[in-house]
Amino acid sequence: MTERTPIAVIPDAEAEQARFVVCCRVGTRSYFTDNQYGTCAHCGHGIFFRPYMPKGPTKICMECMMDMARGGTA
Repeated sequence: MTERTPIAVIPDAEAEQARFVVCCRVGTRSYFTDNQYGTCAHCGHGIFFRPYMPKGPTKICMECMMDMARGGTA
């Protein structure tokens, strides 16, 4: 019997083709000390993300992603 993971892991090259990478806003708790920082491409709020995240896709915060899911224009 093969074990299934709850989240599909895709190759790095495929991840680079994504339209967005969803990041946490600065101020959200993180247990890691090596996070990288930037700004949300939609709202300009400070965000953080893991160093191994795809470099090419636009980085947006979780709140803007939720706006897009509700039909917004993030």
